[in-house]
Amino acid sequence: MTRNEALGIIVSNYLNTTGKTQSDLAKSGNITRSYINKIVLRRLTSKNGVSSTMFSKLAQAMNLQVQELEDLVNICMEKGVIEFNDINNTKTINEIIDLLKNKNLSNEQLMKTYNFIKDL
Repeated sequence: MTRNEALGIIVSNYLNTTGKTQSDLAKSGNITRSYINKIVLRRLTSKNGVSSTMFSKLAQAMNLQVQELEDLVNICMEKGVIEFNDINNTKTINEIIDLLKNKNLSNEQLMKTYNFIKDL
């Protein structure tokens, strides 16, 4: 599965789960509805894939951090699907990591904690 295909699955799942329309998402992220439609229909090619700017706008429109959306893309590419729990778990894990970073833990301690939480 390509990155663009995974992103299409995630956006479709997001729209279905939240009940938002492509137009709603487009307005939230200052993205055209036709661009959202291309993502959902997985009609983006490597030639016109999602730029980092558009990826960031899409994450913001979905109320996610860029890293959270990136994590979801990786999960979807690995599993071939994405579930609502993956979205919630990714947000929770990243919130915990942010909290732990404020505790001045070493990178090694953060990675051990992250790996433990990820396996839950």
